[in-house]
Amino acid sequence: DTGTYNAHLQRLTAARACDDVALQCGVTHIGEIEHIADSDLLSFRVPEGETVSISILERPGSGVSFNANWRLLDGAGNLAPFCGAFTTAATQDCGPLPAARNPYRIEIEDGARNDTGNYEASVDYLTTGCPP
Repeated sequence: DTGTYNAHLQRLTAARACDDVALQCGVTHIGEIEHIADSDLLSFRVPEGETVSISILERPGSGVSFNANWRLLDGAGNLAPFCGAFTTAATQDCGPLPAARNPYRIEIEDGARNDTGNYEASVDYLTTGCPP
């Protein structure tokens, strides 16, 4: 039979990432999943042993089936030692994280890949606090 499909290529290693937005500690980033196969990468660096609080919240204007799903990756594109599995949790603490695996990146997608939507993302340092 014939049919249609969607494909999306996302390079997960920090050195090769083509869609990577810097996320600053304590600053909210507003983003959009523009296509059902889309995912966004937001990167940040941590000092040695830092535990971070990651928040991913859906925003108004999202499709009715949109469900923000996210995971944490290290600079090599591997699952981070904490928070590496996809989750729909609005806020989760992750760490302590080794600085040697910087930069860390949050990958955000629609969980069922059947809708588009808007989100806000933030990361806060729980151990040392955000730098001034």
